Amino acid sequence: MFLNNRIYVTNGQDPEHGAGDGVLTCWDATKSGDVTATGKIWFSDKIHRSIASPSIVGDLLFVGDFSGYIHCFDTNTGQKYWEFPSGARMWGSTMVADGKIYFGNDGNQVYNHGKATKEAPKVLSKVKLKDYVRSTPVVANGVIYIVSNTHLFAIQKK
Repeated sequence: MFLNNRIYVTNGQDPEHGAGDGVLTCWDATKSGDVTATGKIWFSDKIHRSIASPSIVGDLLFVGDFSGYIHCFDTNTGQKYWEFPSGARMWGSTMVADGKIYFGNDGNQVYNHGKATKEAPKVLSKVKLKDYVRSTPVVANGVIYIVSNTHLFAIQKK
């Protein structure tokens, strides 16, 4: 994720190796050359391995990890506010729309987490699909699109 001259990156060993340690790092995008020592603003080793891109709202960063946890961090300091166990592995990224956090997991579930705040969220809705969700939900023109292993779903408020 790139925002305000900062790059937010997750990494960890390939998820095919199972659960394990990961890192979330914030880099200064105005630096050049070898920025290993000079470009790192902050990092956190308080996530599991992840292949997801973070989503950001204001000063809050939300990211899922392969172990199935959603984490909330301060974008400026790297302070971790909370984590939420989704109950199954996550391959896709979180998505924030209308101030709410959305994500899917290998437990065939899609979550709407309510307000994107630094207080631990309350689940507004959880939908069980017939197959796992390894993609990131997408919003366009008031419709949420969710891809499972076998179907494309379009959800719109009536």
